[in-house]
Amino acid sequence: MNFYPRGIIGLLGFTAIVGSLFLATGDPVHMTISLLIAVTVSILVFILLVKVFGKQMKFFRKMILTDATKTEQGYVSNPNRLDLLGAEGKALTDLRPSGTALVKEERVDVVSEGSFISKGSTIIIVKVEGSRVVVREIPDSN
Repeated sequence: MNFYPRGIIGLLGFTAIVGSLFLATGDPVHMTISLLIAVTVSILVFILLVKVFGKQMKFFRKMILTDATKTEQGYVSNPNRLDLLGAEGKALTDLRPSGTALVKEERVDVVSEGSFISKGSTIIIVKVEGSRVVVREIPDSN
């Protein structure tokens, strides 16, 4: 089975249709003028429909999403985790630089400040930027 790009097949089909129109007529100049008029009128009607009647047409209302999820209505794309700032925890996986940590009895996806942190190390959360939680290793004081 061969793969043919849809654009090439569509272009060949369009060329075949236009070519058949020229083969079916006896006067190619008349056919060229007729095609130019038809294309011009089609473009003008399309622009008129979109610009003038676009928002009032049922067809366009079905194609365009008009609903919006707003914070005032309770929609939050990702929760703000500022409550984790300064909290300590344990690295559940190696952080190179991302991984998982256990903080306040909760598994949290975290990112180290850039350095490798081995599994089981004690970490502290130093920065929270949306869903990105940045941690730093706390050196053992033994």
